[in-house]
Amino acid sequence: MHCIVRPLANPRIRLDLSDCLVEAIARELGRRFGGNPLLNRLEAEAHLGQLLRDPQAHAQPPQFTLTTNLTLEEMTDDLATSSDRSM
Repeated sequence: MHCIVRPLANPRIRLDLSDCLVEAIARELGRRFGGNPLLNRLEAEAHLGQLLRDPQAHAQPPQFTLTTNLTLEEMTDDLATSSDRSM
């Protein structure tokens, strides 16, 4: 899976932004839902791969996996609401 862009200033250069995008998605998953950084990265890779294969697949809100160790003391109202809707 590669997300290649060519800068307008120099179209001969190819920039592979895949790792940057995966890291950004994984960081946002961790920020919003916590979980394991490695699992967040694997999930982020899957989301980016799906987005690159079929851009229309994410026309609907994406589904995320909520991973927890059963101590939800810091669960926010937004997280609780979104978890209830998806289950």
